[in-house]
Amino acid sequence: NEHIIGALLADGILQRDAFMVTTKLYAQDQGYAGAHHGLDDSLRALNVNHIDIYLVHHPHCDQPLCDGSWKTSWRVIEDYYFANKIKYVGVSNFDINQWHELLDWTRIPIAVVQNWFDPFHQNDRNVIRECRHLSIVFQAYSLLGTQWKYVGNGYRGN
Repeated sequence: NEHIIGALLADGILQRDAFMVTTKLYAQDQGYAGAHHGLDDSLRALNVNHIDIYLVHHPHCDQPLCDGSWKTSWRVIEDYYFANKIKYVGVSNFDINQWHELLDWTRIPIAVVQNWFDPFHQNDRNVIRECRHLSIVFQAYSLLGTQWKYVGNGYRGN
């Protein structure tokens, strides 16, 4: 939906300063070239010169879809952050060990951890506690349990 938001911004229907633009680096864009491509495509499609919150969508990528790992992608994201093209960064679908690994070597602050969390899927309580301790925003997705509608139809969640 990035191109829709970009068109609404270009037409003046949405005011850029009225909301925070959030988007993700998708798994198929992991790696050095892929992350550049994903970020540039998002900036162009959204019709913005910076993204407010940029998340790494998932720590895994099935080869040969991507040219590297989330770690390679993160270095590219850091470059865009230092170039003021990204204001805040975060991760999605990372477990606590993966983002602790990231905390050990990142050059920029992690602002958001986004994970599946709903009334029936609450195994991220330790992640939430750790986010509070480190002043990182925990952002839930599928908060009302919509992921469960896919269980039984081949979808098993994260």
